[in-house]
Amino acid sequence: MQLREEVQFLLNKAAQTDEQESENDFDLPAEIARREQRLEALAAAKAKIAERVQARDQQAQKDFEEKIASRKAQQKSEQKPRGREPKAPETGPKAKDQINLTDEQSRIMSSRDGFIQGYNSQAAVDVKACSLSPAT
Repeated sequence: MQLREEVQFLLNKAAQTDEQESENDFDLPAEIARREQRLEALAAAKAKIAERVQARDQQAQKDFEEKIASRKAQQKSEQKPRGREPKAPETGPKAKDQINLTDEQSRIMSSRDGFIQGYNSQAAVDVKACSLSPAT
């Protein structure tokens, strides 16, 4: 008798839980899928940031090596190099390296009102279409 009462109590408790879940409209599989998609988007963004950082670091290292070579050439020609010794570039991602997950072309930009999410639009000119003929 006691066992039947316990089973009935547990069944009632399960029914109450089901009713509460349906009232909350919480779709667990959809929430899990949404979070998994977010994790994939974050991993892709990290990979793109890493690619950008690597390209920037390679260019900075190339520029540094050119500065060092220029200083050595000046020293060989018996001229005293001017200025300070160039510093090695800092490598790795920086705090400003970022990607907008909804629109990669959009960036956080400063404005007179503070910071906004916006675009850096620049005018593009088709040189062939706008070529000026010499005055005759």
